[in-house]
Formats: sequence, C-alpha cells, structure tokens
Amino acid sequence: MKLPALRFNGDILPYNPHTLHIAYARDIRRILVPYKGEIQGDYGKRAMVVTGEGELCGENALDIFLKLAEIHNGGGSGVLSIPDIPPFEAVLTDLSLTREPKDGVIGYSFKFLEKCRFDSGDSAKDRSVTLAETADLWEISAKYARPIEILVEKNPDIETPFILIPAGSEVIL
Repeated sequence: MKLPALRFNGDILPYNPHTLHIAYARDIRRILVPYKGEIQGDYGKRAMVVTGEGELCGENALDIFLKLAEIHNGGGSGVLSIPDIPPFEAVLTDLSLTREPKDGVIGYSFKFLEKCRFDSGDSAKDRSVTLAETADLWEISAKYARPIEILVEKNPDIETPFILIPAGSEVIL
C-alpha cells in the first residue's frame, strides 16, 4: 500500500520520510501551596511536535532540499498534511542536512511545531466565578487551570494569593 505524500503548504515531498515521530503532550504543572500541600493544574494541550528523517533521491534531490530550506528560512506557518492525520497549521522550525549529497541521495531531518489557536469564545479569560466555598487563589488556580499570575493580575483587590476569599465572592478568571 502506498501512503499519500507528506505535504506542507501544498508542496509535496516526493518521498515520505522513513522515520516520523508525532508527539502529543499536555501541560501539567505541580504547584506547592504553602501550608496546603501540592496541587496539580492541567493547563491544556501543548503544541504537537512532528519530527522525521528521510532521504531525497534523484538528480533534483538537492533542489528539493533547497526548496525546503527556502520554506524554512521564509518563516511563517502553513498547513501540514500527514497521511492518516487531520491536516493542521504548523511551522517548520528545524531542517538539517544529515548526509552529504552522494549518488543522487541526500539525507535530511526536520521538525514541525503545531501553531496553536486559542478559543476566543467562552474561555476562562472571559469569565468570572462566584465561589461556592471559601478558597484562596492557589486553589482557584488549580480548579480552573489558570496560572496564578493571571489570577493575581485580574484580581488586584486580593492582596496575596494566600488570603482566604469568602464564599459568595466573585473572582475573575
């Protein structure tokens, strides 16, 4: 079975890389809350990282590599299409020549980083909560997966993150 070719911004690599690694990750932070212990916050999905290695073959192998280098040097993002993965916007962050051109074959490696988009709809940055029970900003940070620095900035009337905020108070996320 022949897989469709890897594409970036409509440009097709004539040969799929022999090694392809797709990494998905979440940003989980552990925060030590004085006198309370440790809490974990899930700050969401991290950008997907796609790395790979392969060979370009033929008389035009160097030209294909130089075209990839031109795309890399031009910066900006484009749509990355990988067989069996929904296309997504990415940036070509790394490109290396791993084997000198010899007998019409060039070795190369690459790294793409997904360009993350932030939802501008009903996200935490647009909301506030009314506390059902007494809590401090550290607990609110963990519960709503918001960085403590943002909560402190958005709630200047709360003197420190350690002060207990009474139930029924409104906190801006």
